[in-house]
Amino acid sequence: MRGLLALSRKLKEKRHVSGALTLASSEIRFNIDSETKDPINVLEKKALPTNSMMAKAKGFKMNVESGKTLSESLDMAIDPKNEMVNTLFRMLTTRCMTQAVYFSSGSLPTEKYFHFGLAAPIYTHFTSPIRRYADIMVHRLLAASIHADSTFPEMLKGDLVTKIANNLNYRHKQAQYAGRASVLLNTLLYFKGRTELHDGFVMGIRKNGIQVFWPVCYQ
Repeated sequence: MRGLLALSRKLKEKRHVSGALTLASSEIRFNIDSETKDPINVLEKKALPTNSMMAKAKGFKMNVESGKTLSESLDMAIDPKNEMVNTLFRMLTTRCMTQAVYFSSGSLPTEKYFHFGLAAPIYTHFTSPIRRYADIMVHRLLAASIHADSTFPEMLKGDLVTKIANNLNYRHKQAQYAGRASVLLNTLLYFKGRTELHDGFVMGIRKNGIQVFWPVCYQ
C-alpha cells in the first residue's frame, strides 16, 4: 500500500507539472426533513471559475495558450483581501470547458484522446464499475482483449462500442438535466416564504436574470 501511495503521489505531481487543472463546480446538496420531505438546509460541495473581464478588473493576467499556462495563471489569481476570488475564477473556468465524452478509441484520431483538464494523453474511466456503466464496459473490453472472459466477445466490435458510447453520452446529459431540475425545485422550496440576507458575487448577467455565487456555505 505504501508503494501504491508513493506511486499515486508521483503520478499526481507529474500531472501537475504537465499542467493539470484544479477546478471547482457549484454542486449543491440538500438536507431533507425525514417527515415532511421539505429541504431544511442547503450546502454547496465545491465550485470552479474564470472570466476575462473579472480577471482584468482584478489585475490578473490569464494565459490560455495551454492547460499548463492556464493552470499557472489560476494559481496566481489570488486576492489577499478576498480568498473567494480564486474559487470564483476556477468555477468560471470549469464552465468554459468542453465536456469530456465517451468514444470508441478506434473511431477518432489519437490526438483527440487528450484529456485537457488532467493533462493526460489518454484517459478512461475504470475504477467505479459499481456505479458507472462506462467502467463496466472497459472491464469487459479488457477481459475480452486478453481472453480472460468470453462472455462478451461482441464488445470487440467497434461499431457496437461506438453505439454504446453515444448512448452513455446521451444518458449522462439527461441525468445532468434531471439533477439541475432537482436542484432548482429544492432551491425554490427551501427559499419559499423565507428571507435571508447574505453577501454574494455577481458572476453573470443575462436578459432574464443574474447569476450570483453565494459563498455562505464555505464559511
